[in-house]
Amino acid sequence: MSDFAPAQSQDRSVPTSVTVAATAHRAMIEIFRRKDPSAVDRFFAEPFVQHDPTIADGLPGMKLFAAEVANSPAADITIFRTLVDGDLVLLHSKYEGLKYLPGPLIAFDLFRFKNSKIVEHWGGREPEAAPNLSGHTQVDGPTAVIDREKTEANRALVRAFREVVTVQLHLERVGEFIDDNYIQHASGFGDGIARFKSRVLDVAKPAAVPVLKLTRRKP
Repeated sequence: MSDFAPAQSQDRSVPTSVTVAATAHRAMIEIFRRKDPSAVDRFFAEPFVQHDPTIADGLPGMKLFAAEVANSPAADITIFRTLVDGDLVLLHSKYEGLKYLPGPLIAFDLFRFKNSKIVEHWGGREPEAAPNLSGHTQVDGPTAVIDREKTEANRALVRAFREVVTVQLHLERVGEFIDDNYIQHASGFGDGIARFKSRVLDVAKPAAVPVLKLTRRKP
């Protein structure tokens, strides 16, 4: 589990990066590990907006999801990484033991906070896979956040990389953004710039991105 960013304020009435990260952790642990649907009332607030297409909108949809988790005795979550940016918290986790899901899933959950409670959620997940061509898994590697003084420079670098390389597909410029010792954790691929270029071109093909179809009862 990664470390949290240092607090930005001594005023305990003002949410800090530490408190919102801890709240996101507690919410997921109580839903998945303690199987407590009432956690939705404690950690989420109206108006709540749900962007995950597998979960119905609003607090009723979130409560239905929590109830389905509670109905899965083997359900559990392992949180590997935590990233905080203002009122946004991103968790990189593994879901296990859910009756309606096809085996363990590697998940990214993005939460937006307001007044110390979660008011918006985006979710993405894919099945857990075997180590890729370079022996890396979807979750191994560093977890600690370092070089915090480079945050804005890194933010600008990633934005430029996404726009230039993965949107405009200027693969000839990939060396401006990616180190020769680039490590890849995506399943089915491996380390290095050449493999990265191949992956971008493959994903850019029409209908190349697989869709994980989940069924869920309507509330």
